[in-house]
Amino acid sequence: MTNLTDFADCLRYVRMTFTIPHHPFAGSLPYSLGGAIRGKIGRVLSDRAARSGGVFHIIYEALFKEDPVHPRLKPFTLYILKKNRAIEVCFSLFGMSCDWHPYLYDVLCEVFRETVRIDKASFPLRAKKHLVQEEYFSFCQDKTRSDVTIELLTPLCLKHKDALSGHFDDFVKNIHIRVQNIAYYHGLDMTETCPDTSGTVLTAQTNVISWTRHSARTPGKTHVMVGYVGTLTFRGPIPDKIQLLLQLGEIIQVGGYTNFGLGKYIICVDS
Repeated sequence: MTNLTDFADCLRYVRMTFTIPHHPFAGSLPYSLGGAIRGKIGRVLSDRAARSGGVFHIIYEALFKEDPVHPRLKPFTLYILKKNRAIEVCFSLFGMSCDWHPYLYDVLCEVFRETVRIDKASFPLRAKKHLVQEEYFSFCQDKTRSDVTIELLTPLCLKHKDALSGHFDDFVKNIHIRVQNIAYYHGLDMTETCPDTSGTVLTAQTNVISWTRHSARTPGKTHVMVGYVGTLTFRGPIPDKIQLLLQLGEIIQVGGYTNFGLGKYIICVDS
């Protein structure tokens, strides 16, 4: 049995960052490129699993096999930094074997040496710089915090019954569900309920945007994607557990398609 605080105390993760040269497609990040890179990672891992088996098969099953209980859970996130053209892939390592690191790094190096297909065109990645950082999560508790503003760096896809949901009151609950899913993935049973948010007022200044991505599995098939961009402001009091969840969400991202690059945010204002 694991509670939220224990999970946060033990959470560690590895960021593998690759810097790519300038390319016209950079203006469409992460909408087209995120899905293309995610698909490329899956294909390279699948090919290596078929050729070599062993640890590559284990990693592929862990990262890409659909789970009947949590079918949309993928224990890694993708984030594309537009300013310096860096692409960051972040893996949660809570309970994960450290022996995976060199294999994951080798797979990503292969991915970022090659090209991906976007809109029937080839996008050469040819990463110039590589950076690997393993970190532990550190909770920055602030008893005086009354207002917290979240800036959505990439579109937020919150869904209810397979439709885009504007119920931003579910934002914290969604992070909590994602934490539970990651705990489940690592073999942990976290039954602690989501903290009460009834005393916190949430103000949203957002717009809905949409774009089309091409399927990595089915040639010629496209999917219409939608998400929110803008800011969310939580006005106090902000209980410790909610602060903890918001800070965890900065790392694990929130909502749908996090392994395409969506749901990335930063806590940017402390009034």
